[in-house]
Amino acid sequence: MKFAAALLALSITAFAADSPFQGKWSSTRSENGGDLRLTLEKNPSLTFTLGGEEIKTTIVSSKLSESAAGQDRKFTIEYRFTIADTRMISLASGTIKDGKMEGKYETRNDDDRTGVDEGKFTASVVK
Repeated sequence: MKFAAALLALSITAFAADSPFQGKWSSTRSENGGDLRLTLEKNPSLTFTLGGEEIKTTIVSSKLSESAAGQDRKFTIEYRFTIADTRMISLASGTIKDGKMEGKYETRNDDDRTGVDEGKFTASVVK
């Protein structure tokens, strides 16, 4: 019975990482914030809104730690996007546990690597 419970917990954790997450992001440098949609496995993707406009990104890299029953999964995702003809690159990292994700991000200008923004986000598995 314990084996079955552990296997079920492992399956739920693995499924949660496959599922799309939806949530909110907020800047710690400004009053900006918006919606966030993120998928980490199979075909990683990330979109967010800024000022009501949906911003599409291009994934540069994505890493998700292996799942272990009862433990948080750690992730990082690096992505590029353009706002007002300025190319940006962001690195987001955080944890996933029980279908909930939380983390932080840092955004830099993709040309000269100067810091542009940083903040945090939370999201849950889309059901």
